[in-house]
Amino acid sequence: MPLKPIEQSFSVAYAYKLHFTQNLFDAKNPLLKDVLDGYKKDKRIKLLFVIDDGVSTCHPNLLDEIKTYCSVHSQNIEHTESILIKGGEQCKNDYGSVERVLKGINNQHIDRHSFVIGIGGGALIDMVGYAAAIAHRGVKLIRIPTTRKKISSPPTPCFNTSTKAFASTRPRCSSKWCRCRRRRWLPGH
Repeated sequence: MPLKPIEQSFSVAYAYKLHFTQNLFDAKNPLLKDVLDGYKKDKRIKLLFVIDDGVSTCHPNLLDEIKTYCSVHSQNIEHTESILIKGGEQCKNDYGSVERVLKGINNQHIDRHSFVIGIGGGALIDMVGYAAAIAHRGVKLIRIPTTRKKISSPPTPCFNTSTKAFASTRPRCSSKWCRCRRRRWLPGH
């Protein structure tokens, strides 16, 4: 005698904030520090940065700006490492990129109370998100997209630094990896 099936349903509510700013890593801009303070007030939070090498090429001072920002706000945040990875679709198709991020997470002792911050285009951010999701059953992720496409529907906290954050005081980019030359996605860049 067959038993009647039980039908159940559930839904998961998920909310996130989309922050817009300029010059995110300017020591006078408290946004990143404030977001991290909102997670764990008065606790030092470790950060691992994964950066599209094309973005780093376009913005040669970016790595120094990140280190300086973290140094100025060292009572709240700790910069552990910045990993440069070649962006574009190849980073999603090359598991070596994921392994580099996982190695950084393990070597820097990034845990569930730390953050991985991905800076770059959609493919890099997707790859970093995957690595963060499988490390230690999920490491927190902050996405800093440099293309507008990734800003439209982020599943994690996201900062729009693309419109002027890096571009307002930088020379025009000559990197073949940066989309600003083709589609003018980074105004003033």
